[in-house]
Amino acid sequence: DLLRQFEDSLSGREYERRKTFGDQVKSYIRENLNYDFTIEELATVFNYTPKYLGRYFKGKTGNTIKMYCNQLRIAQAKNLLEHTAMSIETIALHVGFNSVTYFDRVFFNQTGMSPQSYRSALKEGK
Repeated sequence: DLLRQFEDSLSGREYERRKTFGDQVKSYIRENLNYDFTIEELATVFNYTPKYLGRYFKGKTGNTIKMYCNQLRIAQAKNLLEHTAMSIETIALHVGFNSVTYFDRVFFNQTGMSPQSYRSALKEGK
């Protein structure tokens, strides 16, 4: 009976390890979201090739790593636009975009409005 429990715990650990790899990648991304890292740097952290990590992530989540990062960054930016008086440029840099122009483009693509319009609409709604 003790041997069976040991075998079950080993197979459970292997299952958890496999199940959580995608979660580990997501967690690392969330923890380092404010840095503009590349997929090459991320792949190095997990000791995989960028191509393999990108395929694995998209297969598990349906999104590319870049899309996932941008979704999280825009969610953070929306929160900052609503709850702070930080400038658009400061917010863009704070959430991990090195270019305000790129931030504006990604924000618009995800929300249908510019960051400034989003902030204005929130103020009008209050």
